[in-house]
Amino acid sequence: MKPNAYMPFFGKDFFLAIDGYPELVGLAYLRAIWVYWADTACTGLRNDSEFLRRLCHVDRDDWEEVFEIVFDNDKFFYLGGEDGKWHQNRAWEEYQTTKAKYDAVVKGGKNRWKNHRRR
Repeated sequence: MKPNAYMPFFGKDFFLAIDGYPELVGLAYLRAIWVYWADTACTGLRNDSEFLRRLCHVDRDDWEEVFEIVFDNDKFFYLGGEDGKWHQNRAWEEYQTTKAKYDAVVKGGKNRWKNHRRR
């Protein structure tokens, strides 16, 4: 299964991180992490407020508060220096691990197939 087909979910850590915030914030954060993982392969979310608002499915009236929490440049998402995109450290680290495992399986599978065909 390709790395972007699933995302590990660390429930205890996630719910501790969003504890005390409105549920809308938690859902917006989860949506942002999912798109960051599945659609960008953790290469970053573009720094465009309207794009992020739609991605998070948040009404305009609630967006300022949600944006300030989820895209806080610290605990949740941070704005990358070189690429100017929003990143999430743990998701990025987990994606690198998942991709490395996937690449090893794919490479191993190709090598097994080559060895099988030589016989």
